[in-house]
Amino acid sequence: MSNQILNIAQQKKLQISCSYEIMPNGESRTKMKFFDGSEYILTSRAECADGAWQNSHYHKSISETFVVQKGLVASAHFINKALSLEFYHVGEVFTFRTNEPHNIYLFGGAIIHTVKQGESRGRDWHASPELDALTKDLSEQDIFTKIRSH
Repeated sequence: MSNQILNIAQQKKLQISCSYEIMPNGESRTKMKFFDGSEYILTSRAECADGAWQNSHYHKSISETFVVQKGLVASAHFINKALSLEFYHVGEVFTFRTNEPHNIYLFGGAIIHTVKQGESRGRDWHASPELDALTKDLSEQDIFTKIRSH
């Protein structure tokens, strides 16, 4: 089989969709969604941009695995109902399982790969306002302070 670029009709036949968008927080995302609900996303933050939180959420039928390609990333999730913050550096990999609310902070210049695995036929993204309330107002300095204090 030779390498080829799939045109729109071929993508539709294979039930693959590709998209690119700039998120409200300034991240750029290139996505590939597959017939079974799995997804691959390349997310990047401009070198000159300040870091920013994504929106806290969870998934009911998929897990999300992140690979840090460049820069620094912080994650937030609950452990025993308490906020947990962690740093991830180039080459590190971390996963959030189903029904686990989480949030990601990309520092300026960061690039991550995200793989959503599991079977999901519809939109499986559920907001976590409880986690947003604890993360959205945290500055980079707050993140460094909280992680170093643990």
